[in-house]
Amino acid sequence: MEGTESLTARSLPGAPLLRVCRDADGAPGVLIQTIDAEDQSQSFFPVELRHLSFRPRAMCRVEAETGEVVEGQFAVVRCRGAARSLHALFLRILGSWLATLSERPTLSEVAGAVDRLVELFRAIGNPARITIQGLWGELFLIVSSRCPADLVRSWHVDPRDAHDFVHGQTLLEVKTATGTRIHSFALEQLCPPAGSHLFVASMLVTEDSRGPTIGDLAGRLQARLEGHPAELVFRVEEVVARSLGRDWEEAHELRFDEALALSSLRFFDGMAIPKVDPNLPAEVSDVKFRVDLAGMEPLPARAIEDTRSLAASALPT
Repeated sequence: MEGTESLTARSLPGAPLLRVCRDADGAPGVLIQTIDAEDQSQSFFPVELRHLSFRPRAMCRVEAETGEVVEGQFAVVRCRGAARSLHALFLRILGSWLATLSERPTLSEVAGAVDRLVELFRAIGNPARITIQGLWGELFLIVSSRCPADLVRSWHVDPRDAHDFVHGQTLLEVKTATGTRIHSFALEQLCPPAGSHLFVASMLVTEDSRGPTIGDLAGRLQARLEGHPAELVFRVEEVVARSLGRDWEEAHELRFDEALALSSLRFFDGMAIPKVDPNLPAEVSDVKFRVDLAGMEPLPARAIEDTRSLAASALPT
């Protein structure tokens, strides 16, 4: 058994078994008092990642802000690193992750949930799978939409999927551009399966020091998803982490003009967008090209509403 560690922590409102703490370097963490803390019949292993640590059975002497001292065994999840941007990311993720736990969790439940947290923090060490601007556009569309929960449920699991959102036969692809409405497409994006309906959401973006970051948009989305299952909120963090990879720190510095994005948002019928002939020679594959949509007529909101599809949920409020 490890020695007892002294910590200062505060309880979370409505969650007496959870306490938020900070170490000597200011890195945040959480102490979880499981209902089976004394049960030693199962083995759980600690985790040490670059930005995350987990100690399943840590003896702690915890001093509350009120001066009350509690000694006992806790499951401890901590952020590792001194960067404030990392602390902010950890706390935002932690909030949605803790909500997935039951009110009186067992150590087995906590350890299982930590596995998902481990995968998320491993993801932020991988190469990015999407541009920061592209992910910002996807998040902005969701946050600004009439029904963000519908879009989160339909959001791609893998950022490399052909389309950003898929629900039944409805496909929705989000494109951002700077200056002019010229977007890059893969040929497969504009050749959806037979019977499906493809919509393309197009917006113009530009960097703006007063605009929101990806972190800001993710925080707003958490608020808009209040009342929905915690799993849905945590899914947002999982998609963001997989998409950004090691670009997460740069992403939390880049800001974009949301007024321009909203005023320029247009929806197009994907099947009407010009494309190269899909009947390619057998030797040709992975075709990509750029299309100027400036001269195309966008779909009117009423026509999109009449489809009662995912695209209708994506219309701005």
